[in-house]
Amino acid sequence: MSHKTKTTISNKTLKFDKVIRFNMKLSILKNKKPSQNFLWLGLIVSALIACSKDKSENECLTCTGEANMPFELCEDGEGNATVNGESTQTDYRVYLANLQKERVVCD
Repeated sequence: MSHKTKTTISNKTLKFDKVIRFNMKLSILKNKKPSQNFLWLGLIVSALIACSKDKSENECLTCTGEANMPFELCEDGEGNATVNGESTQTDYRVYLANLQKERVVCD
């Protein structure tokens, strides 16, 4: 084998090696893309959850009746009614229904 033949074979081997390395890098990049998509999806979902309304920050109603001063009725994170910030240990819907039976207006 002449020196020129060895060089040609070495060049072909180097080119082949470079092509294989390039293809490996390309396949690694292609494989990273789905995980990057999941990463972005996870970040977006986390941001949406963080920005969503907290269960403990439920809307409150102002209630007034004939015999009492206006008071604030809220539902706590456990589903119980709170009156002016104090827990009643009663289910919010039951408490509100009982107030409405007594003709207390809540809005």
